[in-house]
Amino acid sequence: MNSKKHIHLSYIALLVIALALVLWFNLKETSGKSRPIKSQVPTPSPVTVLNNHTIKIDPQSPLYRKMSILQLQKTSVSIPMLTMTGTVIAKRKSGLLPQEDNFEFNSQELSAIYADWQKYGTDIAFLKKQILKTQELIATQLRTQKTEVERLRKLVEIGTEAARDLNLAESNLLQTQLEGQKSLFDLQNAMVQAKHSFADAERRLLQAGVDVELLAKLGQTAVLVAGDVPEVSIDKIKVNQQLAARFYGHLDKVFTGRVQSISPSLSIEKRTLKVFFTISDQNGELIPGMFSDIGLGTDARDSLLIPSDALIHIRDKDYVFRMVQDNQWQVTEVKVGERFDANWVEILDGLTEEEKVIGHGAILLKPIAEKVVMTITSLSKQAA
Repeated sequence: MNSKKHIHLSYIALLVIALALVLWFNLKETSGKSRPIKSQVPTPSPVTVLNNHTIKIDPQSPLYRKMSILQLQKTSVSIPMLTMTGTVIAKRKSGLLPQEDNFEFNSQELSAIYADWQKYGTDIAFLKKQILKTQELIATQLRTQKTEVERLRKLVEIGTEAARDLNLAESNLLQTQLEGQKSLFDLQNAMVQAKHSFADAERRLLQAGVDVELLAKLGQTAVLVAGDVPEVSIDKIKVNQQLAARFYGHLDKVFTGRVQSISPSLSIEKRTLKVFFTISDQNGELIPGMFSDIGLGTDARDSLLIPSDALIHIRDKDYVFRMVQDNQWQVTEVKVGERFDANWVEILDGLTEEEKVIGHGAILLKPIAEKVVMTITSLSKQAA
């Protein structure tokens, strides 16, 4: 009897639980249907690329607040426009020595080339004298032979000399002319070869770092230095440009000078151009073969400086964001010089005073700048 009662109560309990579950699910479904669904509205981008390839930035956006805007002003600087490596090529030896033995070079090969250059120069001077003397000799011989021919011709006409003597004199005159022409031809041919050899030796000296005109003027307390300027930077150099050099053996001292000459030809192997100058060395601290870091263009000048953070490097070029209208920026290519310090860099071309650029935070826009540059490049290729 008790067991039947327990079974009956169990059924009732299960029924109550089932009813409760049904009511709970119904309430949940009803409440879910009555709750409004929030619409997913996309957040507008703070940056828009316009049809003219400029970039518009929302001034109310958090991105804009992360950026700094800089108005360009010229600043007086004396930082190098270009840094290159250089070498002490030659200096005069101390004491009284013959001119040809009066220089120390940075290599035996260079010394040998210089000796060849001197030899060819001596040959040219000797041949010039030989040609002049030979011309004088031939002229004298021809004058004498012509006088003899004229004398014999008159004597033959009056019958006091045989015709064969006149013929012999005329033959001697022709022989003298032929021999004179041959002698002059040989000397002039030797002169041409000597001049070619001299020019070749001078070209090799220039490529090795010796400007012979500067070498001839080199004082007893000076050294001849040559530097290598990369091909892409040759537009930054000019004669009489001020420079500062630090030699590896004397890093605590700065030697100053000016560009005195520039090589007329580019090194095919290195794709560099030689720049020559002399440096005063009163204490005899510099010796041939010493290497140095040379800063070219240290003359004081007014220049535009921008923060390093403002530069965007894309492929092999540098760009900045330049303001063209309120909140509109153009990706502008610039030509940069040397860094003023760790935080500032000089602008050589592409910007003018009073223009505004994005400074700190420009790197955040680099992906957009890359797309703009690629688009402009593609359109330029299609137009070409």
